[in-house]
Amino acid sequence: MAVPCLPSGLHLCSRALVVLLCSRGKLGWGILFPHAAVLLPLLIWTLLYAISPLLEKRWLERVFGADYLEYKTKTLRFLVF
Repeated sequence: MAVPCLPSGLHLCSRALVVLLCSRGKLGWGILFPHAAVLLPLLIWTLLYAISPLLEKRWLERVFGADYLEYKTKTLRFLVF
């Protein structure tokens, strides 16, 4: 039995709020500290965030069922602030 998917607030504008907000933070860290010791972990973090939607999407579809599929058709994944 699927759990209801009830998005609200900013989740009505974007399905990837965490990715968007963390990307802004990573960009700031990269600008403030342009050193390999900072940029390499930021690059790895970015790659993990690029891969995670592939796994997350399947899980969300399984848990929320048709509600998530409907939400996915109505809401963009990314919204650039």
